[in-house]
Amino acid sequence: MPASPWRTFRSPDSNGDFVALLSYLPLKSYWRVPPFFLYTAQVVKQLASAQGLLGYSVLARPFSKRFWTLSAWENEEALRAFVQYPPHVRIMAALTPHMNETKFVHWTVKGSQLPLQWDDALRRFATVQYLPLSGAKAAACRELFEYAGRICVLLKSPKVQTSASMQASLDDLLGAVYSLIYARSRDYDDRQQTLGPQDIQAVRVRASDMSIRRVRTEGKWTAGFYFNNSLFRVSAIYHRALKIVTGKEREKAYADTLRPIAESLFQNWENRGWTSTNLAKLHREVNELKHTPDGIYQGRDIQFSEATSAVDELLTLIEAWAK
Repeated sequence: MPASPWRTFRSPDSNGDFVALLSYLPLKSYWRVPPFFLYTAQVVKQLASAQGLLGYSVLARPFSKRFWTLSAWENEEALRAFVQYPPHVRIMAALTPHMNETKFVHWTVKGSQLPLQWDDALRRFATVQYLPLSGAKAAACRELFEYAGRICVLLKSPKVQTSASMQASLDDLLGAVYSLIYARSRDYDDRQQTLGPQDIQAVRVRASDMSIRRVRTEGKWTAGFYFNNSLFRVSAIYHRALKIVTGKEREKAYADTLRPIAESLFQNWENRGWTSTNLAKLHREVNELKHTPDGIYQGRDIQFSEATSAVDELLTLIEAWAK
């Protein structure tokens, strides 16, 4: 079946920036194809009254159980409102158990590039790759997904947009969240015991493999690498954020000196105390990793749950500052 003609709802500013979305929805069974078309009719009806929709087209391959939608929106908020509103949200919940791995590709387009072209959209679809997360692994990353959403909101804050330092810090913090997601997806386990001979042998094997261009992307070592990356990022951003929120960006001051000042400011802003227990522990451990000869050989004190809580504590401080 050919793609449906592009249906235009609004004529945008040709120089404006807008959001393009390609959705890929593969079904597991041919039995789900007829209900899918019924659901599609309901979504099309919803699209007709969707605020912020510029236009859309649909591509169906029912004989291979594959379906795509291509749409353009005024902004992310309009797209999010449509996705989270019935009947779309109800239909996706009903379809999810009957779909194989879905894929959603976002990009920015100029108004002059509308209507969107399927050949360009499908090229983007073929090149963009996402970490496969579903079931228990997706559930284990739920908090981290929420933290990414909070970072997105902060980056739109007027105060953050006037602070290059905070924007850079949030960029790095998103990297920490990314690393924690990767660590969890690679089955990271907390390790508090000392490394043994078998662990060092595994490192030798890794080194040997890398020397002949065989670079593995999974395994416990990889999971630990991503976790360590997140620790160093969060520790650095913690210190930088303390400087920013206390107005001491250009001063040489330690985190332990800045924290009480930040706590006092937070109390004034929020009328409650700021908890930074996990941040302080993480920062302390990173300093020990940097300055003790055996590094993590003896194991880590910081647990995965504490690292994720540290991100939450840091975001809570930045959110209060950004109001």
